[in-house]
Amino acid sequence: MLSGAHVTVVSGPAAAPLPAGVRVVRVTTALEMQKAMEKEFPRADICIMAAAISDFRPKEPLIEKKQRDRDRDWKLTLIPNPDIAEKLGEKKGRRFLVCFSLEIDDDLKRPKEKMMKKKCNMMVVNRASESLEQDQTTVTLLFPDRPPEHLQKQCKQDIAGHIIKRIAQESKDLHG
Repeated sequence: MLSGAHVTVVSGPAAAPLPAGVRVVRVTTALEMQKAMEKEFPRADICIMAAAISDFRPKEPLIEKKQRDRDRDWKLTLIPNPDIAEKLGEKKGRRFLVCFSLEIDDDLKRPKEKMMKKKCNMMVVNRASESLEQDQTTVTLLFPDRPPEHLQKQCKQDIAGHIIKRIAQESKDLHG
């Protein structure tokens, strides 16, 4: 239990350690993550979609190694992975759905559109150049019905704590 919550983490391969006391469901592929999320989602009150799965996957997974001298004209065909958050947003009901959007600039138009499309209650926006491989970051919290909230640069643990507090406030307001 974390902050009084029973927490289930659906995680792909990750270097970051997971907190003690959480239930962990391990997956390897985006399709496995989709299946696990569809199974776990009905039991959730709050769902935080922080995973950054690839937007594409190989159409035909390799069974054996391709070799330069034999396979010179080999082509890799990619197909889109499912948008797991969008699928969950379609059936969220009164669940509180939080998504993350890693961006390359400060323009909030794209993450706002994503938030509406996915039916998120909150979108956490961060910039790749300020977040990846950094100890500190800045984020912007987007909500469907009010102006963005910008959080100043601070350590990621403090940012995470602030996000959890905002989720608790917002979900309480949603459920009365």
